[in-house]
Amino acid sequence: MVLYELATGRYPFADCSSFPALFDSLCEQPEPRLPASYPTELAEFTAMCLTRDVPARPDTDSLLRHPFVTVNVPPNEALAQYLMTLMPAGGGDDN
Repeated sequence: MVLYELATGRYPFADCSSFPALFDSLCEQPEPRLPASYPTELAEFTAMCLTRDVPARPDTDSLLRHPFVTVNVPPNEALAQYLMTLMPAGGGDDN
């Protein structure tokens, strides 16, 4: 749900004005899906995560092998460099 909300900028059930309406959306209506305008890998990964039928929902290992998580991922060094830019001047040691 969080991935869907991060991608779209909106909670998928924002239109539900009551608990019965929310229950219906969560349990009876089709799961939310990203529009076709989103990248295929992101839409597929999000759909897999939101699969309501537990036996049909991929496990963590399967999700971690999905192209959304494995393709075009920057190396760890790039992440470390980016995180360093977020630290306050002086290395972040505020103690």
